[in-house]
Amino acid sequence: MEDIHRFRYSPLKYNEIRLFKLDLNEADAPLSGSIITFRLPRWDDSSLKNIAGQFISSDAWHNSVLMDRDGSGGYDVLSYVWGDADRIYPLTLSATGKVYTKNRLGIDDNVMGHGTMRIRHNLYTLLHQLRRTKYDRCIWIDSICIDQDNQPEKGAQIPLMRSIYKEAKNVIVWLGEATQAEEGALTILPAISAKLKKQRLDDLDLDPEQPETFNAIGLPEPAHPVWPAIGSIMTRPWFRRLWTLQEVVLQEKERIVVLCGERQITWEAFADFGHAASNGYRQRIINWTITGNQLIEPAEANGYTSIRMITDCRNLFQQSLKTILGGGVPLRHLLLASRQREATNPVDMIFGILGMAAYGLGKVLDLNISMSPIEVYVTFARHYLRNEVSECLLNHVASRDRLPGLPSWCPNFGSPEQNCSLGSLWWDDTLIEETPHSRRYYASHKQGVNLPTHQYILAPIRNSLRRREPSQGLNDTPDPRQLSLLPNPHQIHAAGVTIDIITQIVPYNSGIHTFATSVDSIRQTLEWETLCRSLAIHTLGASDDAVPEAYWRTLIANQTYGTIGEENVLWDTYEKINMLPYYHKWIAYMNDSLQQNQPLFFLGGTELGAFWFCLQTLRILKQRCFFATRDGRIGIGPRTIEVGDKVAVFFYCPTPYILRRKEADYQFVGETYVHGLMYNEGIDMLKRGELDEQMYVLG
Repeated sequence: MEDIHRFRYSPLKYNEIRLFKLDLNEADAPLSGSIITFRLPRWDDSSLKNIAGQFISSDAWHNSVLMDRDGSGGYDVLSYVWGDADRIYPLTLSATGKVYTKNRLGIDDNVMGHGTMRIRHNLYTLLHQLRRTKYDRCIWIDSICIDQDNQPEKGAQIPLMRSIYKEAKNVIVWLGEATQAEEGALTILPAISAKLKKQRLDDLDLDPEQPETFNAIGLPEPAHPVWPAIGSIMTRPWFRRLWTLQEVVLQEKERIVVLCGERQITWEAFADFGHAASNGYRQRIINWTITGNQLIEPAEANGYTSIRMITDCRNLFQQSLKTILGGGVPLRHLLLASRQREATNPVDMIFGILGMAAYGLGKVLDLNISMSPIEVYVTFARHYLRNEVSECLLNHVASRDRLPGLPSWCPNFGSPEQNCSLGSLWWDDTLIEETPHSRRYYASHKQGVNLPTHQYILAPIRNSLRRREPSQGLNDTPDPRQLSLLPNPHQIHAAGVTIDIITQIVPYNSGIHTFATSVDSIRQTLEWETLCRSLAIHTLGASDDAVPEAYWRTLIANQTYGTIGEENVLWDTYEKINMLPYYHKWIAYMNDSLQQNQPLFFLGGTELGAFWFCLQTLRILKQRCFFATRDGRIGIGPRTIEVGDKVAVFFYCPTPYILRRKEADYQFVGETYVHGLMYNEGIDMLKRGELDEQMYVLG
């Protein structure tokens, strides 16, 4: 039988939203509150200030006054994770029947209502806490203010969230319940930040295995309970959810408060700790606080990575507001953000970032939440290819789970990336600025390196067939060599050269995932490395007792870490940093572990270069196999590669790629590192007439 007491939402009209007002009744009374509906006079100006500053107090609202957010009133918004659906609790709601329209508050009998809805445990605990603290403000909470059973309403409300959050007076970040130790950790975070910032960034002595290094700068010793408490806070689900990114990026940092248990801290202080803890060479400390191990990198997004991403996106968003068009966060940032986070509904992986993108992007893409994930992902991917030239989409295709029916060139945005992207501008969650001593890959083209000139008489005609008008995208140019779209939405067009063919493969090493915690995994990794080295020596024609430079550089994709003068080097074009001694120490590390029959959890006291080499192998080799080619090259590539796959370079793209021929087109297998093809060598071969230019259709 249908629950006759269930709260029934009245339909929202154009430009209407709801707010929630919590009843401040006795602590042991059931939770209850009011729903108030607004009819916004002009939504296109992305502002609630006009209505908020003129709102009239009402007894039905317990005398709360909604005013301009710069005044004493205003409304707040909640950023939280819904949480476990198994524990649900009743919340009694009353609709006030008050609708704000134009410049006055009117009455609309159609919105009157009373009943009960169900809320999850995480929100239930927060509302109890807000009631204890006599929280007397209007607040927007998505699970209450949007009828979650009404798909058309959800589709209409999602595009409004950019303005709802941006124009709120405050954002409350609710991390969930907390232990006494966790509340204490939140309280002393500012003091710990101050200590960390006083430590020199080139001081490598902060080692959890040596308590005196903590004592030397006034930090709690490694055994203190504050450290696992910090790790617990930094691994809360809030940091992994996609929607929470938008909710704090769109608001000024001064208006965000972080609430965990009964303790609160400003976002500025919270983010200050995250930046201080992750600055310089402190990746070991981050890993240790989260996993208890300096070598194991956290498998999921966490507080440290989330803070950096939020800071970057907020800065970009605030800068864009100063432009004429009032833009948004660049697509390349949103691409990375979406792949690091989670959403319950697969299509939300795109809808959850639209509010941070250029204003009105959702309308431009013609997306709606009733579309299938494949339709949404392909639509967004095609828009990305047309409009984003700095970060190549093809270098982000690898996904933990492939979606049946999705084109091979399109990422499954609903699944995290399978491994780190080789051809990305990003080092995990940090955007790397290229310097003269740190040059990222440019396998086919770089500024100042021209492609051979060809006469394309029909180029404008081809482009008109493949793409929209030039004004609609940066990639819609008269150059047919750039990645471009075809009439079939599941196909794209690329131009480039086929350089080599894969002939031998060493399957990927599954032991790399548990390398630092399992002796068996270390043994497996050592055996795998022996097979790779043997194949490299045979392919490159080296002596049996030699370790070819091409081999150790391939193991870490030539992403070394060192210093030339005063500049850090990450990609060193084969010549700047000699990591061979650290390769040998990596091998010695594994052999020592086997001899002692126990995993060596920490690299305490180890030289920085050895630590970085080990860390890079863990980062680069996940889900990748080692291979040799017909023409005597070696490389690493996706675990799905097969003998006979082709190695190709696409014009204007950063890395080589693996392709597999199908009947009518090519299957895109993934990005690859091939030593000797990462810095325009393929284009040089084309210029010398050793290769022929080719057109590819990827499906």
